[in-house]
Amino acid sequence: MSIPTILFDLDGTLVDSALDFHFCLNKLLIAKKKPPVELSKVKQVASNGSKAMLHCAFEVAPEQELQEEFLELYQNNINNLTKPFPGILELLDELDKHYIKWGIVTNKPEYLTITLLSRMQLLSRCSVVVCGDTTSHSKPHPAPILYACEKLEVKPEDCIFIGDSKIDIEAGKKANTKTILVKFGYSEEADLIHTKPDHTVSTTEELTELILKEATQNT
Repeated sequence: MSIPTILFDLDGTLVDSALDFHFCLNKLLIAKKKPPVELSKVKQVASNGSKAMLHCAFEVAPEQELQEEFLELYQNNINNLTKPFPGILELLDELDKHYIKWGIVTNKPEYLTITLLSRMQLLSRCSVVVCGDTTSHSKPHPAPILYACEKLEVKPEDCIFIGDSKIDIEAGKKANTKTILVKFGYSEEADLIHTKPDHTVSTTEELTELILKEATQNT
């Protein structure tokens, strides 16, 4: 059997981007003469995308013009405060050291994803990057994960998909990959109560240990 291929969600799994989301939302709220939103509230909905964050901040369904304003603001401030979660770079080093392929499957639009990964010097390290607009569907549909597997020429059952939200785990299960839920991301415990991943970890150290264990078992 082959060493598993690792596919990661991006925001809330590989990188902590909540502070930049929070900054952009509050800058927009101030411009619209609205009260600022707390960081904790932004984190609760960050995994659901820009519309969910705007709805949380403005307490109404956002119009397209407002969403465009936010995305432009975010693009201009995309990695002021965004950083890999503690231990993630070390984890990626371990994967490279053991010749384990890894890639990213995110619902973030391609133009934002490529910009962020390039600035964080992660793009050249990825074996594949699948974005929210790469296929005709986004997570929780399995299409993006299956597309990543096709590009890497691996079977889904030889992949592990890692994410911080129920839509990540749902997508992985539908695609027939193994799934790992990371609890250091943005999802609230209540949102994950019915989520049943193959494994759950609380830290990147646990995640690294688990991935290397899975790799060893499959060699």
